[in-house]
Amino acid sequence: MSNRRLPCLDTYLDKALIYLWPRFKTVFDMYIQSLYQCDAKMLWVDGTHPHHIVRCYMEFTASLIQLNAECGDGQLDMSLKRLRLAVDDLLVRFAEKFATQKLKHLFLLNNCDMAISILKVRFVLSCK
Repeated sequence: MSNRRLPCLDTYLDKALIYLWPRFKTVFDMYIQSLYQCDAKMLWVDGTHPHHIVRCYMEFTASLIQLNAECGDGQLDMSLKRLRLAVDDLLVRFAEKFATQKLKHLFLLNNCDMAISILKVRFVLSCK
C-alpha cells in the first residue's frame, strides 16, 4: 500500500495475508487434486467445443494473475503452474475419448483458443 500512499495499512494487510494464505493454499491444493481425481467419462461431452471446466479455470487463473500483478508472489506462480498441469492432464484425458486424431486435435485447439481469448480480453481491459 506504500505505492498508494497508505503505509498505515501495510501491517494490517501483511497480517491478513499470513492468516489467509494457509487456508487458500489448502483449498487450492484440494481443487488441483479434484482435477486429477475426477472421472473424465462423467464430465466429457461429445463435441469439439471448449469445455466449461477450462473456461472456469481460465477465469480463475486470470483473476489471480491480476490480483498478483503488483506483488509477484512466487508461491502463487508455483500454484498456478500446478493448476495448469492438472487442467492439461484433464484435457488430454478428454481428448482421448475422441475416435480420430483430427477430432482430438480440434478439441485441444478450441480449448487453447478459448484460454488465450480469455487472457487477452482480461488483460486488454485491465490495461485501459
